Amino acid sequence: MEFRWPLLAALLLTACVTLPSALSQTDESGDAPPSSPSSSAVEVTLYVEGMVQVYSRYGTPSDGGLVNHMSYTTPEYSYTLVEASTDDSNGLPNEIPVAFSEEQGISLRTGDVVQAALKLKLSSEQASTLGLGSDDTGSGGQRRLLSEAHERARRMVLDFHETRRSLQEFMSLTDVLNSVAGITLSELPTAESPVIIGQSDTIKDLFIEGGKQQNVSSLTFVIKSTVCGLQPKLDARTVRRYWFDNSSDTSLTATLQQYHKACSYDQLVFRPENNVVIDIDIPCNGTSRNGLKYDLVNGYYAAGKSDMMNAVLALPQLAWEFLQKTNPTLAAKFDEYRRKIYIFPFGWKKPVDFIGLGSQGCIPGSTCLAVINSAPYGLSSEQLAVPVVFHEMGHNMGLSHAVSFLCPSGNCDVVETGDLSDVMGNGTPNDLTKTVLCLNAALAYKAGWAAPISGGHLSLGANLKPGMPQDFVLPSMSLNKTNMLRIITDASNPSIVPTNTNSKQALQRALFISYRVRGEAPASYDSGLGRDGIQYFNLNGYVWVHEFNETANGLPASSPSLMLAKLDTTRVANSFTQQLPTSLGNVTIRVKSKTPQAATVTVCRAIRVNEAGLNTCSDGLDNDCDGLVDNDDPDCNPVLKPPPPATSPSPPKPPVPRAAPKAQPSSPLRKAPGKKKRSPPPHKRNKKPPPKKNTQRG
Repeated sequence: MEFRWPLLAALLLTACVTLPSALSQTDESGDAPPSSPSSSAVEVTLYVEGMVQVYSRYGTPSDGGLVNHMSYTTPEYSYTLVEASTDDSNGLPNEIPVAFSEEQGISLRTGDVVQAALKLKLSSEQASTLGLGSDDTGSGGQRRLLSEAHERARRMVLDFHETRRSLQEFMSLTDVLNSVAGITLSELPTAESPVIIGQSDTIKDLFIEGGKQQNVSSLTFVIKSTVCGLQPKLDARTVRRYWFDNSSDTSLTATLQQYHKACSYDQLVFRPENNVVIDIDIPCNGTSRNGLKYDLVNGYYAAGKSDMMNAVLALPQLAWEFLQKTNPTLAAKFDEYRRKIYIFPFGWKKPVDFIGLGSQGCIPGSTCLAVINSAPYGLSSEQLAVPVVFHEMGHNMGLSHAVSFLCPSGNCDVVETGDLSDVMGNGTPNDLTKTVLCLNAALAYKAGWAAPISGGHLSLGANLKPGMPQDFVLPSMSLNKTNMLRIITDASNPSIVPTNTNSKQALQRALFISYRVRGEAPASYDSGLGRDGIQYFNLNGYVWVHEFNETANGLPASSPSLMLAKLDTTRVANSFTQQLPTSLGNVTIRVKSKTPQAATVTVCRAIRVNEAGLNTCSDGLDNDCDGLVDNDDPDCNPVLKPPPPATSPSPPKPPVPRAAPKAQPSSPLRKAPGKKKRSPPPHKRNKKPPPKKNTQRG
């Protein structure tokens, strides 16, 4: 893949202008030294081009359980740059973990091709070993002599500084610094001023198009480290039991194979012959080929976020090197397996607050990985949760999180992974070994696994006339893959786009209406939906309303699905109204009836807030979508209005106290009734809220 560099000159000019004038001097060889914004470090700047790979982390709740609704927070995202070509010596991609600013990172998604200024920071001690520090001259003003190896590394730094380089050349620089000068990087290189210049094709093998069945292929590595004394209980034999169906083992039916089959409506096939599970033995610390230290003993708590990502990205290299020695035939096919799953007990020495991390969509040549932390709280907590693995593999295919609203005091906040009805949220089946929890309608549509019912793909402005409600029968998602309504509510982009097109369609605001009933067969679709007798997990038999701005175009999602309402037939919970831009008015979803097999819902669009008016009380329309027409509506028929509530007598005045009372704080003014909250506007990539530190799902 070759791209022009229309912005390189501007980037170079900006960098040159901002260099401190005091550091623009040259040494005796005529080279400008790297910038040194402070006495503690030296920065080396290279201008690179690469494809963005986003990684999303799935954390553990504070109590160590899989579900804890009191500890939702925004997840943490990590980023790498990947070169289009791979290193032929080992089949691994040229992939470099980088640090974007929060504002820049949230505007990027997997597959974006960017140009950026990549800054490599050397500590003052490291710079001094290369003669680049401010105190590296002798008494006569001459630079002190370096060894031949250090002089070579110094020469390379000066040659590379402020030049256009490939990611392979960047990795060569870090390799020389490490092997020749003994310098390893303690911080991620920062990528500044990224400019999107294109979009690469992403791997689409798990997005279903036209109902065509797809085969899943993967390599699963179950990791131990003999050299570090780590011998987990989990091994390849145990993992295969969780991965593949076994009719003779009735104690474990919710396998990874069954998750793929049930949730995709048998459109994804996870066969043993295409999904290899193998034990590997690796060193637990060292330096990876991208020049960064990794530490699988202390990991996340040793050097912060950067060290955690270093350890994750070191796993493909360590696994491939192990295969080279023990199974060269499989090593030669390493890149033929689209997905790589790495199972390691990251918390075996110290607690580590994540249980999974995955590539958010996968680009050609990248390490499309899912990393599972099998022991967040020491080896005594070692377990393998199949829903977590399926969650991370969902990220691999490009699915986002399933979020919700939390409104503890009337003010609603978006809760990351807060949708309990979805395995891509904080949903967990009621029995981890025997039941399955699948996707909400919005994400199932994105994946191409499910579709709207006949006549159920609507553009609000074109297909729903104001005041004319329409009824739809929605089968339970557990019974039929054609099961939902998709209602486009985007005034600026109202056209219906056919499902599973390859167009790079812009985001489109839409509502998804679905009916979810627990599947009856073991390990069937939604067989693990909700928990009886627990109000918070009362999820079975409801109509769900989600908003999602993504289309089914096969591209990784850059925005989450948002759960808006859970509806029933009871009067207090049978309808939901969403306020929309003025031109569209509002839309009301109302549940009329339901059976274990299907629910009947009414969809009504209104452009008036009430029925009252000279022409609207006799037009035969439900103008305010409250389910009442003309004189059946109290707005038109005052006789139907309920009488005002009776006023209770005023309480007697208290006796006047003998002593003067102490000054009391004035009572707060009563707030005016709040206006109806509008749903958030369509997601824009450069406007979504910045990620915060994660303690939840990834």
